[in-house]
Amino acid sequence: MTMRTLNRLNNSAMAARIGLCRPMDASELAKALAAIGERNKRARMAQLLDYGSVVSETHLRGAYLNALVAFEERTNIARTLAMETLLFAAMTRQISVAVERLGAKPGRMLVLMCSDRRTYDWCARLLGGCSAFRTTGTHERAAARALGVAGIGAEAVLGAMSMARLRD
Repeated sequence: MTMRTLNRLNNSAMAARIGLCRPMDASELAKALAAIGERNKRARMAQLLDYGSVVSETHLRGAYLNALVAFEERTNIARTLAMETLLFAAMTRQISVAVERLGAKPGRMLVLMCSDRRTYDWCARLLGGCSAFRTTGTHERAAARALGVAGIGAEAVLGAMSMARLRD
């Protein structure tokens, strides 16, 4: 992969939009996931995640960048960019494990991650609005532990993410 391609992919990852969304009951969440799934069939990416398992913004941007690279190099496991992003964020090669670890769950705070502002705005309206994504040190440590990350900080999370593809 050329530096030009890597820079383009990195710019895409940095352009992604991330927000915090309210909990939903099972019925609401199923409808939202179905609508977002339809949106993902176009050339856009939107993903709803469980806030309790998201370590940080760097965690999500790293997962998205890794997914973009996987598609560019044709090493992707999933058929969609959204699912490939989830696999990297959950640090696994198994879709069922990724959904269990990081998938949106009824009654829990949600994180919305989208490839671009237009998709984010559409999804945020669908979900009844989202606020700025923020975490605390306590939250980040708990989420990292839940994902089995040894260590603290972005380096530990990104390192564990890259090693997951080799280990599973």
